[in-house]
Amino acid sequence: VVEADHARLEGVIANQERRLTSFDERSRAQFEELRTALAAVRVKVDGQAQRHEAIAEWIQSPHLPAVEGLRTEVSELLARDDRKHEVALETLRRSFNLALEAASAEGAAGKVEELVTRQVTCETAIAALRRDTHNLRVVLRAVLGLPEAEYS
Repeated sequence: VVEADHARLEGVIANQERRLTSFDERSRAQFEELRTALAAVRVKVDGQAQRHEAIAEWIQSPHLPAVEGLRTEVSELLARDDRKHEVALETLRRSFNLALEAASAEGAAGKVEELVTRQVTCETAIAALRRDTHNLRVVLRAVLGLPEAEYS
């Protein structure tokens, strides 16, 4: 009886080790996906910042007197975009932390669900940033009276 219990216990332990290894592999894969997503967001943020700077320089050179009022508006829009980018980055940072915590195997299912929720939040924030960038372009075209073909 003791040997049978011992063998059964070893089987349970081996099964738990396999499950833990599987969970660890999945957690590592999710962590890598999140790291890749964060890098992509950083590239997008940097690209948007460079485009905004290029647009500001292009606008300022030939239209300096008319640009002073627009500069304030653009600065406010950029600050708002920066805050939104920071929110998106913070959401991704939290997702990374959750993925790291999930690797500890305590409450893994709940942590994975939180991670998925945060990823959806991040994707929503990115979509909002894209809309805001589009709206900024529309405002700039309207203020400067530029047709869309010249601006794009």
